[in-house]
Parts: sequence; C-alpha cells; structure tokens
Amino acid sequence: MKITSYKRIAYLVLLVSLFSVRTFGQITLSRDSICGGCVHLTATLIGDAPTSTGITSDDGWSGTIGIGFTYHFYGNSYTNCLIGSNGAISFNSSSAGGSFGWSITSALLGNATVRNCICGPWCDIYIPAGGTITYSSIGTAPYRKFIATFCHVRMFSCSSQWITTQIIIYETTDLAEVHIGHHTTCTSWNGGYAIVGVQNAAGSAATAAPSRNYPTVWSATNEGWRFTPNSSATAYSVASIAYAPVPYASSTICWYDSASNTFLGTGDTMTVCPTTATTYKTTAAGCDDSTFAYITVVPLLGSPVHITYVDPVNPS
Repeated sequence: MKITSYKRIAYLVLLVSLFSVRTFGQITLSRDSICGGCVHLTATLIGDAPTSTGITSDDGWSGTIGIGFTYHFYGNSYTNCLIGSNGAISFNSSSAGGSFGWSITSALLGNATVRNCICGPWCDIYIPAGGTITYSSIGTAPYRKFIATFCHVRMFSCSSQWITTQIIIYETTDLAEVHIGHHTTCTSWNGGYAIVGVQNAAGSAATAAPSRNYPTVWSATNEGWRFTPNSSATAYSVASIAYAPVPYASSTICWYDSASNTFLGTGDTMTVCPTTATTYKTTAAGCDDSTFAYITVVPLLGSPVHITYVDPVNPS
C-alpha cells in the first residue's frame, strides 16, 4: 500500500528508499531523532535462526516440519510442510521421510514428482558432498515468514558446482518467493535442468518463472522471483524481484556511505550529520551473501517535502 504525505521539518527530512523486496522487513531502517543537523538512524533486523532439516542423505524429503502459521496454497490450508533435498517445499504430508525424485524429463505442469510443491529450484542436489539445508519461522503475526535455505549445497555428479537458494513463504499474503544466490549448471548430469515454479496437487495448474522451466538450461546469480496467488488462490502470477534473502538473526549490521562505500561502523544504530543529500547502506550477512537496505537523508530547511514509501507489510 503506497502512502503519500506532505511534511514540513525544520532541520532534516528522511526519504526512505528500500528495494521493493526489502520492504518485506529483512532490514527496516528508521530515524529516531533529529537534533542540531544530525539524525539518529536505527536498523531493525528480523533474521533467520536456522534449524537443521535433518537431511543428510541424497534424494529425500524431510520429516514433517511445522510452518508456524497457516499457509494457503492453491486453495488449501497447511500448517506443516516438507523440505526436499533437491530444492523444494512440499505440502504432501504422506511423502515425509520418503524419496524425492531427481530426474527432470518434462516441464513443470503435470510433472508428478513435484505436485503440490514450490520449486526453488528443483534440481539434482547432492547434500552428502557438502552444504546445509535449514529452516526457520520468523516475525510477528499476522505477517510471519517460513524460510527454507539451501546453503552452498553441491550438485550431483558435479561436486565442484554448487547452489545457494532460499524459499520464503508469507503468512496472510500467501506469497512464495525464491531467492537464488548462486546456481551453476551441471550439463553432464540430468541435462543440467532446473525448474523454478509452483504446482497444485492435481498437476492441473502450475506457474514457472520465465526461462526457468524444462527444457531450458540456465544459470543464475542473485536473482529473485515472487509467486502471487489470485483472489481465489487457484492460480499464480510470477514476477522478477530484487534478490533479498533473509540474513542470519545473529548477523552484525554494518553501515556504509552508499556512494563511496566508506565503512561507517557497526551496530543497530548510527548517528549521521550530512551536509548534502546522502544515502546510507546497511548490510547483514546470510549464507554466502548479504542483504542490503538503504536510507537517504536530505538536509532541507523549511520546505514542504513530498514523501512516498512502501508499507513493509502490505505491499501493493
């Protein structure tokens, strides 16, 4: 929900600029006070506190995992899910602890292996060669998130190649996101195929990300996809979004001058006293990467300011 307002402030005016996906609260930036030309900035991080899925063998589904809230997927309600070693979340409770097929020989729609699943991406991962598969449920009702993270997991038959990816599902909005930090292509096995998308339980409805479906062979670095249900939750649209995985809750927040990349310090707060419009960047570390948020401080004396921002929990 976009909000527009007009304010008159005697000293400094904050214009908040967050990448679209950052507005879901990976890092939220705000100002606490304005005094003598200085601004006290605060960074709030709701991060990932990962729990192991217990997956240590190849081609398998986890046991039943509590989501932490009710999630609606293709018109059905779920409070539990499974995480598969080959890069997917499933809502098929009967598959708990069972095998998860790796062979990709057809497109997502109708594919029996990944029905009632979020693929992010589905490909032949080989967890015994290294990496971790974890999950967590974070945030405050009614806008909590469930996160499945595949951190630097190796590919089958190409152990020098690896994938880092994160699947996020959202309470209330019922969005599903896939954030791919690194995906290389193992063309010598399984055709190098990998699929990003969602499919219903019957295999009669599916939505794949553009150019991320069989038989396309692809690789990616720092890309994101959002799957949005329609009003009846019977179909999904997909859109490209900024790459913004949820960082670790234990991460140290670092502050920088965005233009010069000058390091300013660490911690939840920072006091700045810019004499010209300055954008500040915060970072918090996750698996193999960092999440960023930005805030711009504009010294402005006695003029009305037009401010537009995006509500972090009710995006339009």
